[in-house]
Amino acid sequence: MILKKKNGVYLAGAVIILMIILVYFISRPAGLYGNDQESIEKILQSEQVFQNTEIEILEIKDIYNRRVVAFLSDQDPAYAEFRKDEKGNYLLSKFQDRNGEALSSFLIQEFEDQDEVHAASMLYIANQDNTISKLELTVNEDQVFEREFEVNQKAVEWIELPESNEFQFKYRYYDENGKPLNE
Repeated sequence: MILKKKNGVYLAGAVIILMIILVYFISRPAGLYGNDQESIEKILQSEQVFQNTEIEILEIKDIYNRRVVAFLSDQDPAYAEFRKDEKGNYLLSKFQDRNGEALSSFLIQEFEDQDEVHAASMLYIANQDNTISKLELTVNEDQVFEREFEVNQKAVEWIELPESNEFQFKYRYYDENGKPLNE
């Protein structure tokens, strides 16, 4: 009889401990991941990233196991990159901004998807102060890419770069009248 009481006490204690652990895990706040726009904004406005800044997300683009977010941080062009973990959640892996620029370019590194390698991309982000209506990007002296922008409008543009181990870039910018700005 005493043995049954001891087993009952141990069983009751184990159940209570299990309930405490279960309540703890159910009630604790979930981790913050870049799985949706709202959580991305919270991450970007956190003290580790851009604390006390106004964030305006312009575009979210998923590329294989990465999520690239083009945004304005206090009206300055910026981007953040998230990587998908084994649970399918997106974790912040890098971020960068360009203070005082109206049109900024960011080189987005190669993306790998199992056996396939994809060339890098150039990401352009414009804020409302942008006066450049067109840019020409010459890559490795032989390929020319053009992108047009509406003056004084926020915008995001991508250029898929050719596969290469090295890149050389030359830029030409034009105003809204087609006049070159950097000659």
